[in-house]
Amino acid sequence: MNQPRSVIRGAAPRLLASALALSFVSAFAQTSSTDEPEKKDNTVKMEAFSVTGSRIKRIDDETPQPVVRLTEADFKATGFSTLGDALRAMPAASGSSLNPIASGTSFTPGVNSFNLRGLGNNNTLVLINGRRAAPFASAGFNGFQSVFDFNSIPASALESLEVLKDGASAIYGSDAVAGVVNIKLKKNYTGFATELSFGNTFGTDSNERSGFLMFGTHHDKTSVMMTFDIQRRASLYARDLSYARSADGSTLGGLDQRSTSTPIAGVRGLTGLPQFPNGRATFLTPQTNPTLANAVNATPLYDFNEDQQWTPETFSYGFYSRGSYDFSDALSAFAEVSFRRSRTGIDSAPVPYVALQELGDAPSGLGMMPANNPYNPFGQPIFDLRWRMRDLGNRLQDVIADSPRMVFGLEGKIPGGDWTWEGALNYSKNTVTTLSTTTSDRLVQNALNGVTIDGVLKYANPFGPNDPAVIKYLRIVNPNYDEFEVRGADFSASGPLFNLPAGAVEMAGGLEMRTERMKNIGTALNRESQIVGGSTGSDTYGDRRLYSAYAELNLPVLKNSPAGSLEMQLAGRFESYSDFGETTKPKAALVWRPVPEVLVRGSYGESFLAPNLAFLYTTQSVSFTSNTLADPLRPNDPRVQIRQFGGGNPNLQPENTKVYYLGVVVQPFARSKDSPLRELSFSADYYKFNQSDLINRPSASTILTNPGIFGHLILRNPPVAGETVGTISGVVTTWQNISRGEYEGYDFNVRWVSPKYHWGKLRVDLSATYLDNYEQSDTLGNLLDGDADYLFPLLRGNATLAWSKGDWAASLFVNYVGPYTTIGSGIAGLPDVKRQVTLNPQISYRGFMNCNLTLGVRNALNSNPPLDLSSTSLVNTNGVNSTEPAFWYFRIGREF
Repeated sequence: MNQPRSVIRGAAPRLLASALALSFVSAFAQTSSTDEPEKKDNTVKMEAFSVTGSRIKRIDDETPQPVVRLTEADFKATGFSTLGDALRAMPAASGSSLNPIASGTSFTPGVNSFNLRGLGNNNTLVLINGRRAAPFASAGFNGFQSVFDFNSIPASALESLEVLKDGASAIYGSDAVAGVVNIKLKKNYTGFATELSFGNTFGTDSNERSGFLMFGTHHDKTSVMMTFDIQRRASLYARDLSYARSADGSTLGGLDQRSTSTPIAGVRGLTGLPQFPNGRATFLTPQTNPTLANAVNATPLYDFNEDQQWTPETFSYGFYSRGSYDFSDALSAFAEVSFRRSRTGIDSAPVPYVALQELGDAPSGLGMMPANNPYNPFGQPIFDLRWRMRDLGNRLQDVIADSPRMVFGLEGKIPGGDWTWEGALNYSKNTVTTLSTTTSDRLVQNALNGVTIDGVLKYANPFGPNDPAVIKYLRIVNPNYDEFEVRGADFSASGPLFNLPAGAVEMAGGLEMRTERMKNIGTALNRESQIVGGSTGSDTYGDRRLYSAYAELNLPVLKNSPAGSLEMQLAGRFESYSDFGETTKPKAALVWRPVPEVLVRGSYGESFLAPNLAFLYTTQSVSFTSNTLADPLRPNDPRVQIRQFGGGNPNLQPENTKVYYLGVVVQPFARSKDSPLRELSFSADYYKFNQSDLINRPSASTILTNPGIFGHLILRNPPVAGETVGTISGVVTTWQNISRGEYEGYDFNVRWVSPKYHWGKLRVDLSATYLDNYEQSDTLGNLLDGDADYLFPLLRGNATLAWSKGDWAASLFVNYVGPYTTIGSGIAGLPDVKRQVTLNPQISYRGFMNCNLTLGVRNALNSNPPLDLSSTSLVNTNGVNSTEPAFWYFRIGREF
């Protein structure tokens, strides 16, 4: 970094951050004048609308469902530039969420996901305008989970975002286990608007630039709107951040996580050489002609954080369009067409070649450096060679994700009544093309053996600089292509059935048909486990078709009675899948208002997660256990490495969850029309998830030591004469429905909106989630106590204070992530991961040349993420905590 830039970043921006931090506290602040929100609220309540969690349109926005709503203005006020970042700041988020930070070695590089309740990134259903969209084509986490990528959403077209924090399979079907995220994009817009935004981190350089254009028109019976947007962000490296600069945690009371695979290779397992009593050897400097005399007895270590990218370079662009045409007052047509491309450039530390983990020419079938290699001075084959191949350069991945989406539909009113209906065809697709710069086991083994290039025999030299021709020979670009396609058709209708003394019984019902198709296509190198530093890869070819029918009733039981008002919701959904069969899930909920100041709500529902396609249809892979294992039924046999068969399991059944919810909302001054505290409310909710039939994969060791449970997964040869049990030919380590889980906790919220005074208007919003119990079972079904377990903080919260007056608004979003233990890492005795508090202040002005000007800072106090001394990078909290350094941004926009 040049000195002038450092001086500027070290003074002026910090004064700016301090000044903004004194302004106010907000996560979902208003950026417009105080008059507009009041007018918008009054307009919405005059006509029926639907809230996520119910298909029935209503006027009252209080439903049995606990729904959090984030408007476009709220999202912008958080300061975040992606929807995924804003969602992960919610207190109800827990566990690890996939995001682009440190994603270089993940199955889903560059993806931006959300983990509601900590039940898993694939346990939350994501809707766009109430309909499903294709998930990220590359399966995440363990390479089998389908997760949604929020990078595929055009944030410039956002109207609002609703998060249902309750299971809803009875309404929406599979995936709605932890809840539902419904992203509502703009449907009507008249005029022209544009916005530009730019910003950067303090003290480092990860500049971000974005902009969008939006225009729309409404004429007679036709309405059309469209947005175009583009965003680019530079990368950030671990060496630029004080907390991520080194993987050596020993000075902090943790472990030294540096790698034994070093640019000057280390050798282990030497025999017969007394100058190396521990069998270890290396060189202190690169050797073009390594000799035994120059070798030293040592265990070298490499700090990969020196070369590791922290946040990738990203570039995305796309458009969203919607049009409608009114044939009459009772019939309209609509269409939505969008496309988005997200490109991620990932730069990881050079690939490590560990001969004992790669395929090669050793008698064991693994890699080796032969004794006749001229760069081998030890006079014997080297089977334990650990070489960081820095001459090849960093591992590069160019990831391109395309997301086209189309919806065409009709909607209208049934003549002679209050019923409305809607039907549509929809298509969405996500494709991910990944080009990885790397090398293969075979090429490295060939180069260690000696390979003829341009008529000259050349060898790889792990101990010093390599001939450029050898490096060119080793370097390859390995392509992978993934695709996930969703096609659907739906029809729904809603309206009143008949009247009860307390009011009309409302009903909604519908039919849906959907097909899903997934392809993960690697190369022969992936399938044969030939990628250095990579595991065995398998292709996936799978598809399913499903049909569903659902119905929902809203029953007014009491209204204005001495016991107050009581409303009941009953819902059920039947689904038939082409792969595993049929399932039916119910839900029942109540809303009771004994007095106007108090609302009590509760629900019970059953949800399910259909097996993700990769769990079912990934092709079979064959490997051997890393350790030798004993056969419990043949105790006299020697321990051996066991062949194991992995891949998908087409016999999997859905994961099932029972969801309980109970809450109370108190608005103590609801009937005091002139009280400044009329809009003060308190809420507390209890939630519980009981899960069964969770998909998990038992290890070969677990299978062999529990033959009574997993005997059907042990493959044996026929017994020969004199034997009662044959020898083991292999074990099946595919996925099984064998685990369970229990999760329960509490949500709290305090909210107050002041009247409009001469000094402006104030809004306060405090939210928190307390995780009271988190338990997951092992592959034997035994629940493991997980209170405050790894990546699951007991307490999360955020605070909001937003002020606005006329053309001015100020806000500050405060996010709190509580501490949690490192028990789940399997390393005992390490200190807890500490709490973290981040502040995102912002100030806005409307009026300068009719422009909207916004200046803000994310993580204004530059709060470093807490150290995780069990992690190889010392900061493995990026899926839970904020790891972004202080970042300033400026936006300028105008409507015409």
